[in-house]
Amino acid sequence: MLETTRILKSDQPTSWIPVSQAARRLKVTRQRVYQLLEQGLVHGRKMGTTWLVSSRSVDSRIALLLTEGGG
Repeated sequence: MLETTRILKSDQPTSWIPVSQAARRLKVTRQRVYQLLEQGLVHGRKMGTTWLVSSRSVDSRIALLLTEGGG
């Protein structure tokens, strides 16, 4: 089961984006974003029935994939 909130440690505020936008930025399906949330590979929070993903964690995931040569 997905956690409703994952706190990021940083002095800067986090901007939150919808799962659909995170999927576009990561070039994956929405289902894959939910899997990444469940695995703790991106951070998110649930607002009512809607999941929001940390924009910063998406950026970090993209950077990691680029340094690993995965995209």
